[in-house]
Amino acid sequence: MKKWQVLLAALLLASGVSFRVLQQRRASGQAELPPVHVLPGGQVLPEDTTQYYVPEEFLSVPPRSGAPTAYGALPTIKNGVYDRGLCQGGSLNEILSSHGRLWGYTARHASFRPAETEKMYGVLGRYLSCVGLARRSPSYCDYLPGLDSGASVKLDRFGTPNARCREFYTDVSFPGFAAGREKSDEPCRLVLAGSNLSEGRRVPGREFCEAAAAGQEGLCDKFAPSISREELAQCRRFLPARKDDCGSDGECLSRLAVYEAMKAGDAAACPEDYRGQCGAFLSGSEASCSVLLVKLGADYCEYLAGAQKRARGYAGLSPEELKEALANDAEAKVLAAREEAESKKVTEELNKRVRRMMGRE
Repeated sequence: MKKWQVLLAALLLASGVSFRVLQQRRASGQAELPPVHVLPGGQVLPEDTTQYYVPEEFLSVPPRSGAPTAYGALPTIKNGVYDRGLCQGGSLNEILSSHGRLWGYTARHASFRPAETEKMYGVLGRYLSCVGLARRSPSYCDYLPGLDSGASVKLDRFGTPNARCREFYTDVSFPGFAAGREKSDEPCRLVLAGSNLSEGRRVPGREFCEAAAAGQEGLCDKFAPSISREELAQCRRFLPARKDDCGSDGECLSRLAVYEAMKAGDAAACPEDYRGQCGAFLSGSEASCSVLLVKLGADYCEYLAGAQKRARGYAGLSPEELKEALANDAEAKVLAAREEAESKKVTEELNKRVRRMMGRE
Protein backbone atom coordinates (compact mmCIF):
# COMPACT_ATOMS: atom_id res chain seq x y z
CA MET A 1 0.00 0.00 0.00
CA LYS A 2 2.81 2.42 0.82
CA LYS A 3 4.29 2.00 -2.67
CA TRP A 4 0.90 2.80 -4.17
CA GLN A 5 0.78 6.00 -2.11
CA VAL A 6 4.21 7.20 -3.25
CA LEU A 7 3.42 6.50 -6.89
CA LEU A 8 -0.04 8.09 -6.84
CA ALA A 9 1.26 11.17 -5.04
CA ALA A 10 3.61 11.78 -7.96
CA LEU A 11 0.86 11.19 -10.51
CA LEU A 12 -1.71 13.38 -8.77
CA LEU A 13 0.75 16.25 -8.38
CA ALA A 14 1.73 16.11 -12.04
CA SER A 15 0.60 19.29 -13.76
CA GLY A 16 -0.91 19.82 -17.16
CA VAL A 17 -2.23 16.27 -17.51
CA SER A 18 -5.29 15.88 -19.69
CA PHE A 19 -7.77 13.07 -19.16
CA ARG A 20 -10.07 13.99 -22.06
CA VAL A 21 -9.14 11.03 -24.23
CA LEU A 22 -9.74 8.55 -21.45
CA GLN A 23 -12.90 10.29 -20.32
CA GLN A 24 -14.24 10.20 -23.88
CA ARG A 25 -13.43 6.49 -24.03
CA ARG A 26 -15.34 5.96 -20.79
CA ALA A 27 -18.28 8.01 -22.03
CA SER A 28 -18.48 6.07 -25.27
CA GLY A 29 -18.65 2.83 -23.33
CA GLN A 30 -16.33 -0.14 -23.18
CA ALA A 31 -16.84 -3.32 -25.13
CA GLU A 32 -19.24 -5.75 -23.51
CA LEU A 33 -17.44 -7.82 -20.89
CA PRO A 34 -17.30 -11.61 -21.16
CA PRO A 35 -19.51 -13.56 -18.72
CA VAL A 36 -18.03 -14.55 -15.37
CA HIS A 37 -16.64 -18.06 -14.95
CA VAL A 38 -16.05 -19.24 -11.38
CA LEU A 39 -15.52 -22.87 -10.44
CA PRO A 40 -17.72 -24.10 -7.54
CA GLY A 41 -15.90 -23.29 -4.33
CA GLY A 42 -13.13 -21.52 -6.24
CA GLN A 43 -10.65 -24.35 -5.69
CA VAL A 44 -10.74 -28.00 -4.69
CA LEU A 45 -10.81 -28.43 -0.92
CA PRO A 46 -8.43 -30.91 0.75
CA GLU A 47 -9.88 -34.33 1.56
CA ASP A 48 -9.50 -33.87 5.31
CA THR A 49 -12.07 -31.05 5.31
CA THR A 50 -14.77 -33.71 5.50
CA GLN A 51 -13.94 -33.96 9.21
CA TYR A 52 -15.92 -30.80 9.94
CA TYR A 53 -18.31 -28.39 8.28
CA VAL A 54 -16.73 -25.62 6.20
CA PRO A 55 -19.29 -22.83 5.76
CA GLU A 56 -19.57 -21.38 2.26
CA GLU A 57 -20.72 -18.05 3.69
CA PHE A 58 -19.12 -15.99 6.43
CA LEU A 59 -21.78 -16.11 9.11
CA SER A 60 -21.07 -12.76 10.72
CA VAL A 61 -20.55 -9.06 10.09
CA PRO A 62 -17.48 -6.82 10.49
CA PRO A 63 -16.62 -5.73 14.05
CA ARG A 64 -18.61 -2.61 14.89
CA SER A 65 -15.75 -1.13 16.89
CA GLY A 66 -13.37 -1.05 13.92
CA ALA A 67 -9.87 -2.50 13.84
CA PRO A 68 -8.42 -3.52 17.22
CA THR A 69 -5.84 -1.08 18.57
CA ALA A 70 -4.13 -3.70 20.75
CA TYR A 71 -2.39 -6.94 19.89
CA GLY A 72 -4.18 -9.25 22.31
CA ALA A 73 -7.14 -11.53 21.62
CA LEU A 74 -8.98 -10.66 18.39
CA PRO A 75 -12.78 -10.36 18.04
CA THR A 76 -14.51 -13.74 17.82
CA ILE A 77 -17.67 -14.77 15.97
CA LYS A 78 -20.87 -15.65 17.82
CA ASN A 79 -21.67 -18.77 15.83
CA GLY A 80 -20.98 -22.35 16.90
CA VAL A 81 -19.79 -23.25 13.40
CA TYR A 82 -16.58 -21.37 14.14
CA ASP A 83 -15.96 -23.28 17.39
CA ARG A 84 -14.98 -26.43 15.46
CA GLY A 85 -11.77 -26.95 13.52
CA LEU A 86 -9.32 -29.42 12.04
CA CYS A 87 -7.70 -30.12 15.41
CA GLN A 88 -8.34 -29.54 19.09
CA GLY A 89 -7.86 -25.83 19.68
CA GLY A 90 -7.81 -25.07 15.94
CA SER A 91 -11.23 -23.54 15.25
CA LEU A 92 -11.45 -20.05 13.76
CA ASN A 93 -12.64 -18.61 17.07
CA GLU A 94 -9.76 -20.28 18.91
CA ILE A 95 -7.32 -18.92 16.33
CA LEU A 96 -8.71 -15.42 16.87
CA SER A 97 -8.81 -15.65 20.67
CA SER A 98 -5.29 -17.11 20.95
CA HIS A 99 -3.76 -14.09 19.20
CA GLY A 100 -1.34 -12.37 21.55
CA ARG A 101 -0.92 -15.56 23.54
CA LEU A 102 0.02 -18.36 21.12
CA TRP A 103 0.74 -16.32 18.02
CA GLY A 104 1.08 -12.69 16.99
CA TYR A 105 3.67 -9.97 17.47
CA THR A 106 3.14 -9.89 21.25
CA ALA A 107 2.74 -13.64 21.77
CA ARG A 108 4.08 -15.13 24.97
CA HIS A 109 6.96 -17.48 25.63
CA ALA A 110 7.01 -20.85 23.87
CA SER A 111 4.60 -19.74 21.14
CA PHE A 112 4.67 -19.76 17.33
CA ARG A 113 7.90 -18.90 15.58
CA PRO A 114 8.09 -15.42 13.94
CA ALA A 115 7.84 -16.85 10.41
CA GLU A 116 4.77 -18.85 11.46
CA THR A 117 3.13 -15.74 12.88
CA GLU A 118 3.73 -13.89 9.60
CA LYS A 119 2.13 -16.75 7.67
CA MET A 120 -0.86 -16.72 10.01
CA TYR A 121 -1.36 -12.98 9.48
CA GLY A 122 -1.05 -13.53 5.73
CA VAL A 123 -3.57 -16.36 5.37
CA LEU A 124 -6.05 -14.79 7.81
CA GLY A 125 -5.73 -11.49 5.94
CA ARG A 126 -6.36 -13.21 2.61
CA TYR A 127 -9.42 -14.99 4.01
CA LEU A 128 -10.95 -11.85 5.50
CA SER A 129 -10.20 -9.82 2.36
CA CYS A 130 -11.81 -12.60 0.32
CA VAL A 131 -15.02 -12.34 2.34
CA GLY A 132 -14.86 -8.57 1.99
CA LEU A 133 -14.42 -8.79 -1.79
CA ALA A 134 -17.54 -10.93 -2.09
CA ARG A 135 -19.52 -8.40 -0.07
CA ARG A 136 -17.75 -5.29 -1.41
CA SER A 137 -16.65 -4.27 2.09
CA PRO A 138 -13.02 -3.95 3.26
CA SER A 139 -14.32 -3.63 6.83
CA TYR A 140 -14.03 -7.41 7.26
CA CYS A 141 -10.30 -6.74 7.63
CA ASP A 142 -11.16 -5.12 10.97
CA TYR A 143 -10.89 -8.49 12.69
CA LEU A 144 -7.14 -7.82 12.37
CA PRO A 145 -5.31 -5.16 14.42
CA GLY A 146 -4.19 -1.80 13.11
CA LEU A 147 -1.88 0.65 14.84
CA ASP A 148 -1.05 -0.37 18.40
CA SER A 149 -2.32 2.25 20.86
CA GLY A 150 0.12 0.96 23.46
CA ALA A 151 3.09 1.33 21.09
CA SER A 152 4.38 -2.13 22.00
CA VAL A 153 4.31 -3.10 18.30
CA LYS A 154 6.38 -0.75 16.15
CA LEU A 155 4.62 -0.69 12.77
CA ASP A 156 3.60 2.20 10.55
CA ARG A 157 0.00 2.43 9.35
CA PHE A 158 0.80 0.63 6.11
CA GLY A 159 2.59 -2.28 7.80
CA THR A 160 -0.11 -3.44 10.20
CA PRO A 161 -1.97 -6.73 9.65
CA ASN A 162 -5.13 -4.69 9.04
CA ALA A 163 -3.47 -2.58 6.34
CA ARG A 164 -1.98 -5.64 4.66
CA CYS A 165 -5.43 -7.27 4.59
CA ARG A 166 -6.81 -4.16 2.92
CA GLU A 167 -3.96 -4.28 0.43
CA PHE A 168 -5.02 -7.84 -0.46
CA TYR A 169 -8.48 -6.35 -0.97
CA THR A 170 -7.32 -3.58 -3.34
CA ASP A 171 -5.00 -5.99 -5.18
CA VAL A 172 -8.20 -7.47 -6.62
CA SER A 173 -10.83 -4.75 -6.30
CA PHE A 174 -8.84 -2.05 -8.15
CA PRO A 175 -8.08 -4.22 -11.22
CA GLY A 176 -11.72 -5.32 -11.10
CA PHE A 177 -12.79 -1.68 -11.12
CA ALA A 178 -10.41 -0.83 -13.98
CA ALA A 179 -11.68 -3.84 -15.94
CA GLY A 180 -15.27 -2.65 -15.63
CA ARG A 181 -16.40 -5.31 -13.15
CA GLU A 182 -17.30 -2.75 -10.49
CA LYS A 183 -19.39 0.36 -11.10
CA SER A 184 -18.59 2.02 -7.77
CA ASP A 185 -15.30 3.91 -7.65
CA GLU A 186 -14.72 2.84 -4.03
CA PRO A 187 -11.82 0.50 -5.00
CA CYS A 188 -10.02 3.48 -6.55
CA ARG A 189 -10.82 5.74 -3.59
CA LEU A 190 -9.50 3.07 -1.23
CA VAL A 191 -6.18 3.05 -3.04
CA LEU A 192 -5.98 6.83 -2.95
CA ALA A 193 -7.08 7.22 0.66
CA GLY A 194 -4.84 4.53 2.11
CA SER A 195 -5.91 1.78 4.45
CA ASN A 196 -9.12 3.27 5.82
CA LEU A 197 -11.79 5.51 4.27
CA SER A 198 -13.32 6.18 7.70
CA GLU A 199 -10.49 8.51 8.75
CA GLY A 200 -12.40 11.47 7.40
CA ARG A 201 -9.70 12.57 4.96
CA ARG A 202 -10.70 14.19 1.69
CA VAL A 203 -10.16 11.63 -1.03
CA PRO A 204 -8.22 13.25 -3.89
CA GLY A 205 -7.91 12.16 -7.48
CA ARG A 206 -11.47 12.21 -8.81
CA GLU A 207 -10.07 12.62 -12.31
CA PHE A 208 -7.66 9.75 -11.76
CA CYS A 209 -10.52 7.42 -10.79
CA GLU A 210 -12.55 8.53 -13.80
CA ALA A 211 -9.60 7.72 -16.03
CA ALA A 212 -8.86 4.41 -14.31
CA ALA A 213 -12.47 3.33 -14.84
CA ALA A 214 -11.70 3.20 -18.57
CA GLY A 215 -9.01 0.58 -18.05
CA GLN A 216 -5.30 0.38 -17.34
CA GLU A 217 -4.37 0.48 -21.04
CA GLY A 218 -2.62 3.76 -21.76
CA LEU A 219 -3.38 5.17 -18.31
CA CYS A 220 0.24 5.76 -17.33
CA ASP A 221 1.15 7.19 -20.74
CA LYS A 222 -1.18 10.14 -20.12
CA PHE A 223 1.15 11.21 -17.30
CA ALA A 224 4.30 10.87 -19.41
CA PRO A 225 4.77 14.61 -20.19
CA SER A 226 4.74 15.51 -16.49
CA ILE A 227 6.64 12.72 -14.73
CA SER A 228 10.12 11.31 -14.98
CA ARG A 229 10.98 8.27 -17.06
CA GLU A 230 11.59 6.33 -13.84
CA GLU A 231 8.17 7.28 -12.46
CA LEU A 232 6.54 6.30 -15.76
CA ALA A 233 8.18 2.87 -15.62
CA GLN A 234 7.07 2.51 -12.00
CA CYS A 235 3.52 3.49 -12.95
CA ARG A 236 3.44 0.84 -15.66
CA ARG A 237 4.68 -1.78 -13.19
CA PHE A 238 1.87 -0.95 -10.78
CA LEU A 239 -0.80 -0.49 -13.45
CA PRO A 240 0.30 -2.97 -16.11
CA ALA A 241 -1.71 -3.53 -19.26
CA ARG A 242 0.71 -5.85 -21.08
CA LYS A 243 3.72 -8.03 -20.30
CA ASP A 244 6.15 -5.45 -21.70
CA ASP A 245 5.17 -3.20 -18.78
CA CYS A 246 6.54 -5.77 -16.34
CA GLY A 247 9.64 -7.31 -17.85
CA SER A 248 10.74 -9.95 -15.34
CA ASP A 249 9.09 -8.28 -12.31
CA GLY A 250 7.12 -11.10 -10.67
CA GLU A 251 4.82 -8.86 -8.63
CA CYS A 252 3.96 -6.84 -11.74
CA LEU A 253 3.19 -10.01 -13.70
CA SER A 254 0.94 -11.12 -10.86
CA ARG A 255 -0.95 -7.80 -10.96
CA LEU A 256 -1.26 -8.11 -14.73
CA ALA A 257 -2.67 -11.62 -14.39
CA VAL A 258 -5.31 -10.36 -11.96
CA TYR A 259 -6.26 -7.52 -14.32
CA GLU A 260 -6.51 -9.84 -17.32
CA ALA A 261 -8.56 -12.33 -15.28
CA MET A 262 -10.93 -9.54 -14.29
CA LYS A 263 -11.38 -8.52 -17.94
CA ALA A 264 -11.98 -12.14 -18.96
CA GLY A 265 -14.26 -12.80 -15.99
CA ASP A 266 -12.25 -15.96 -15.28
CA ALA A 267 -11.16 -16.50 -11.67
CA ALA A 268 -9.05 -19.49 -12.70
CA ALA A 269 -6.80 -17.13 -14.69
CA CYS A 270 -5.75 -15.33 -11.51
CA PRO A 271 -2.49 -16.32 -9.79
CA GLU A 272 -3.08 -19.30 -7.52
CA ASP A 273 -2.71 -17.36 -4.27
CA TYR A 274 -5.37 -14.87 -5.47
CA ARG A 275 -7.75 -17.35 -7.08
CA GLY A 276 -10.18 -17.54 -4.17
CA GLN A 277 -10.30 -13.76 -3.84
CA CYS A 278 -10.81 -13.31 -7.59
CA GLY A 279 -13.65 -15.81 -7.50
CA ALA A 280 -15.28 -14.02 -4.58
CA PHE A 281 -15.08 -10.64 -6.34
CA LEU A 282 -16.39 -11.89 -9.67
CA SER A 283 -19.20 -14.05 -8.28
CA GLY A 284 -20.21 -11.97 -5.28
CA SER A 285 -20.09 -15.14 -3.19
CA GLU A 286 -17.56 -16.11 -0.52
CA ALA A 287 -17.90 -19.82 -1.38
CA SER A 288 -14.51 -19.61 -3.09
CA CYS A 289 -12.99 -18.39 0.20
CA SER A 290 -13.51 -21.81 1.83
CA VAL A 291 -10.12 -23.09 0.71
CA LEU A 292 -8.45 -20.18 2.52
CA LEU A 293 -10.34 -20.99 5.72
CA VAL A 294 -9.20 -24.60 5.47
CA LYS A 295 -5.59 -23.55 4.86
CA LEU A 296 -5.76 -21.22 7.85
CA GLY A 297 -6.89 -24.07 10.11
CA ALA A 298 -4.37 -26.55 8.70
CA ASP A 299 -1.45 -24.15 9.12
CA TYR A 300 -2.54 -23.22 12.63
CA CYS A 301 -2.86 -26.85 13.72
CA GLU A 302 0.60 -27.63 12.34
CA TYR A 303 2.20 -24.67 14.10
CA LEU A 304 0.28 -25.36 17.32
CA ALA A 305 1.51 -28.96 17.41
CA GLY A 306 5.09 -27.75 16.97
CA ALA A 307 4.74 -25.11 19.68
CA GLN A 308 3.24 -27.61 22.14
CA LYS A 309 6.03 -30.08 21.42
CA ARG A 310 8.71 -27.46 22.01
CA ALA A 311 6.99 -26.32 25.20
CA ARG A 312 6.13 -29.86 26.37
CA GLY A 313 2.44 -29.04 26.33
CA TYR A 314 2.68 -25.60 27.93
CA ALA A 315 2.75 -23.33 24.85
CA GLY A 316 1.55 -19.76 25.23
CA LEU A 317 1.83 -19.54 29.02
CA SER A 318 3.50 -16.69 30.85
CA PRO A 319 6.23 -17.60 33.40
CA GLU A 320 3.72 -17.19 36.23
CA GLU A 321 1.09 -19.30 34.48
CA LEU A 322 3.71 -21.93 33.65
CA LYS A 323 4.78 -22.14 37.28
CA GLU A 324 1.17 -22.54 38.39
CA ALA A 325 0.46 -25.12 35.68
CA LEU A 326 3.52 -27.17 36.62
CA ALA A 327 2.53 -27.07 40.30
CA ASN A 328 -1.02 -28.13 39.47
CA ASP A 329 0.21 -30.94 37.23
CA ALA A 330 2.64 -32.13 39.91
CA GLU A 331 -0.16 -32.15 42.47
CA ALA A 332 -2.40 -34.00 40.03
CA LYS A 333 0.30 -36.63 39.50
CA VAL A 334 0.66 -37.13 43.27
CA LEU A 335 -3.09 -37.54 43.64
CA ALA A 336 -3.22 -39.93 40.68
CA ALA A 337 -0.39 -42.02 42.14
CA ARG A 338 -2.12 -42.10 45.54
CA GLU A 339 -5.42 -43.16 43.98
CA GLU A 340 -3.65 -45.84 41.97
CA ALA A 341 -1.92 -47.18 45.11
CA GLU A 342 -5.19 -47.22 47.06
CA SER A 343 -6.97 -48.94 44.18
CA LYS A 344 -4.20 -51.53 43.98
CA LYS A 345 -4.43 -52.13 47.74
CA VAL A 346 -8.21 -52.61 47.60
CA THR A 347 -7.83 -55.04 44.70
CA GLU A 348 -5.21 -57.05 46.56
CA GLU A 349 -7.40 -57.25 49.69
CA LEU A 350 -10.37 -58.37 47.60
CA ASN A 351 -8.32 -61.06 45.86
CA LYS A 352 -7.01 -62.24 49.22
CA ARG A 353 -10.55 -62.66 50.60
CA VAL A 354 -11.65 -64.56 47.49
CA ARG A 355 -8.72 -66.97 47.86
CA ARG A 356 -9.60 -67.54 51.53
CA MET A 357 -13.21 -68.27 50.69
CA MET A 358 -12.07 -70.78 48.10
CA GLY A 359 -9.71 -72.38 50.62
CA ARG A 360 -6.61 -71.52 48.69
CA GLU A 361 -4.92 -69.85 51.69
